[in-house]
Amino acid sequence: MESEDFANLMLAFQKFGTQTFEKFGGKIANYLGDGLLVYFGYPRAQENDAERAVRAAFELLGGLGKIGQPNLKEPLQARVGIHAGPVIVGQNSDGLGDILLGETVNVAARIQSAASPGTIFTSESALDLLKGKFASRPQPPIQLKGIANKVVLHHLHQSTAAKRPVPRTVHTLVGRDEELARLKSEFESVLDGKRSGVCIFAEPGLGKSTLVDRFQASLAETPHTWLEARCDVLQTGAALHPFIELALKSLGIADPQETEDAATRLKDGLATWEDRPADAFPVIANLLGIRAPETSVLGSESPESLRKKTLETLVHWIEFLSTQRPVVLVCEDLHWSDATTIDLLNLMLERDIPARFLCLVTSRNANDGIAKKLIGHTIELPSLAETDAQQLIRTIDDTQRLSIGDVEQLIDRAQGVPLFLEELTRQALRDEAGHHSLIPTSLDGLVMQQLDGLPGNAKGTAQVASVLGQAFDQALLAAVSELDADGLEAALDQLLGADLIRQHERQPSNYFFRHALTRDGAYGTLLRQRRKTLHAATADQLMTQFSRQGAMNPSVVAHHLLESEQFSPAAEWFKKAGRSAAKQAAVEDATTLYRRALEALEGAPETPERNISELSLQILLGNALMGVRGFGSDEIVPVWERALSIAETLNDYDERSSALNGLAAYWIGKGDCGKACEFALQILSWSEPANHRIGLLRAHSSLANAKFQIGDVQDALDHAETAVSLYQPDDFANVTYGVGTDQGVVAYGAAAASHWWLGAAQTGLRRACQGVALAEGLESALSLAAARSYLALIHHYRGDEELAYEVADETVMFCANLGIPFWQGLCLLLRAGQKVDPPAKRLQDIEAGLGILSGSGSQSAVGLGFSIMASAQADQGNPEIALGVLKTGGQMSAMLGQHFWDAELKRLLGVVQATMGDRTAAVESVSEAVDLARDNHASSLELRALLTLDDVLGSEDRTTRNRLATVLKTLEPGTDTPDAQKASRVLTSVNS
Repeated sequence: MESEDFANLMLAFQKFGTQTFEKFGGKIANYLGDGLLVYFGYPRAQENDAERAVRAAFELLGGLGKIGQPNLKEPLQARVGIHAGPVIVGQNSDGLGDILLGETVNVAARIQSAASPGTIFTSESALDLLKGKFASRPQPPIQLKGIANKVVLHHLHQSTAAKRPVPRTVHTLVGRDEELARLKSEFESVLDGKRSGVCIFAEPGLGKSTLVDRFQASLAETPHTWLEARCDVLQTGAALHPFIELALKSLGIADPQETEDAATRLKDGLATWEDRPADAFPVIANLLGIRAPETSVLGSESPESLRKKTLETLVHWIEFLSTQRPVVLVCEDLHWSDATTIDLLNLMLERDIPARFLCLVTSRNANDGIAKKLIGHTIELPSLAETDAQQLIRTIDDTQRLSIGDVEQLIDRAQGVPLFLEELTRQALRDEAGHHSLIPTSLDGLVMQQLDGLPGNAKGTAQVASVLGQAFDQALLAAVSELDADGLEAALDQLLGADLIRQHERQPSNYFFRHALTRDGAYGTLLRQRRKTLHAATADQLMTQFSRQGAMNPSVVAHHLLESEQFSPAAEWFKKAGRSAAKQAAVEDATTLYRRALEALEGAPETPERNISELSLQILLGNALMGVRGFGSDEIVPVWERALSIAETLNDYDERSSALNGLAAYWIGKGDCGKACEFALQILSWSEPANHRIGLLRAHSSLANAKFQIGDVQDALDHAETAVSLYQPDDFANVTYGVGTDQGVVAYGAAAASHWWLGAAQTGLRRACQGVALAEGLESALSLAAARSYLALIHHYRGDEELAYEVADETVMFCANLGIPFWQGLCLLLRAGQKVDPPAKRLQDIEAGLGILSGSGSQSAVGLGFSIMASAQADQGNPEIALGVLKTGGQMSAMLGQHFWDAELKRLLGVVQATMGDRTAAVESVSEAVDLARDNHASSLELRALLTLDDVLGSEDRTTRNRLATVLKTLEPGTDTPDAQKASRVLTSVNS
């Protein structure tokens, strides 16, 4: 073909193509010689952009045969490729036309190349927008140039003519009658003084909030108090944030830092609470960040004590309100909650004091942390059935402007999601007839369509607000936005009018997106660079003009820094948030924040400074994990190994000792004390020559605990007392980094056990009490849990039954409230080890304790656990089971090399054998226990075994009583244990 003829042919093709695509609402981005680059959905999105593109393509292919005739031997043909996805649209440098950038454009070009002449090929993402409108046939998977994985393309075929609807509107709840009835029924039971909980869980858009709204409306004629606490994705890990926001809004406090006004409002709010706790005002003021003189009384409170008081005060507040009127507490979006809020809700529900209280939570998943035994009902919202979907559409389209075909199409596209159905129906009714035969399935597209239709600066304001989060403050929005006050006010009014956002009743300057998906959709319309800029501006404002707000919410500052790709500063703010959580005894929340800090650091360039920051975070995380997961949790190992690797790279021997000490603690928890000693000895090998005090402290503490379990107790005592002498008052901050179990507490605990074992029971008790006193002076829930557990353990060893029970019981509650599994599990066993509760209850405690310890990976002190279990089984009247338990305990101790309790296992074996009438076997077992204890210099255990042997043999055995006298003389002077007292009585009766 002549060049001039070819040029004329291409010009004719371009003209026809332009007319065809523009007729259907498309825009020509570029003329590519014999090709066209066309896009739909910009500058204004329409609900049926995908269908418009396909119909234009079919019309183009159908009309090409008329172009170039009669100069062509064969009709002109073209290939069409269609893909859906985000693109960047800009203007050409000459100002004529647009330029499209992004992967979507490249993929569309590749699809076009794969199509056959005269056909339309589409990607699966585009096909998702076309279901039910065009016939299609999948093609064999192919490899497209520049695409890593093979893709499946679809060959489209012409469809029947589109149906034309006629528009209409309303808001209602359908298909949820049963669920609403269950909520009403639960409220009725609450009126009788029963506290109750209901969890509504479902995927986004299925109507959790609408069901709650309708339930609230149904209570309009019933006196009650309705409280709403909203969890926020940006505040995940911020302890009690939903209740802080609830209290501030309920009291009308805009800024808690405005001390005089905030304090006055709080006092007025508490005035009607006649029986409130004496410290209710300072506790709540402290929670809300109100700096009032009264809060100074809390200065001496430990974090865990203050946390406990805060939770109890909030619970008592709800209970007080319930005496006035029934209370419905709604906590929405619990999937974004912090661990402390979960603890508070559980505490509210588990109390057995009558209260007219209903806790209603919504979540995207059933595993939201609320104890299922406390929930009266769990309501899972399914997708709407077709009949219910039709009812919803017809309720909105009350004048029946939509055709049957349009309704079917809406139902097909919405897939039973009420939010989609409602919004898509409203959008269809807003459009002119004939322009909406296809409804998009993605909410992003729907939100874009709504925003594109807004006047003025409303769309841009919604995008900026979406960066701030689900809820946002007008003042912060104004600081980040580029609009003046009048422009911003007008934009907010337009968004309110469109029902995209709503205003808080008590705080008019506080807004929130009507639905989380609305916020997500608006956020998704921002280009990455624009997002970064807005997040950076928000972070800057929170660190400067709004610094008080930023200081109260460090995790929010960290989030904005991270999203603006300021990775190292983000990590530091997450670290700050983690430390704050740990000081509030919210250690589980702290672990979440430390992990987020480490994730943030992954984006920073590798430098020595980054390594230093990561090392600090890994150690903080490791210390926290030991508390909330248990020393033997496998989750801890990679943390300590990574910390060790970095420390060795940096030649940081101090932190190297921390990582090695963490690994030693892990192996003690796992029950492999030999391996634990290897790690501790590594620290010792270079700490001794360098006289490195911190390394020596860590090494001796770990060796003391490991050696005790091995049964090398004299050596354990030497290491423990050395650690005690090395400890300094500020070591919790400098050695344990303010997170984890204090080294001094560990040293005192190991010393206490060793002293008792060797016959110095009074010194052992004194050391345990010193450990508790030390822990009480630290801001450390984990250290206090450990110290109390050591004290319960010493009382158990000594035979102080009532004291052991009391301390163990208190510690179980303490650890359960704070989520500290290892010590909770141990103290459940120790509580069961005292013959206070009935045997059946003790066995329940043992099962629970072993379950917790097993879940934390712990295999330490197995002999102790098996001995307690055997004793309870024997007391329950199951000597055969007790016998099997003791034999298994002996085998486990031998396998793990944990010999410190071997003598006691043998003694108990003899006790059970004597109960079963086998005196000979009993004497043999108990005699073996005496020998084991004597060979290991375990004076306390030898005394106990000799007392048992005396009981079995009777008063005629003078040898046993002579040995009793000898052992009694070796005990520490003043020893007042029950065993020592019994031995004295036995010897006194012999002499008399």
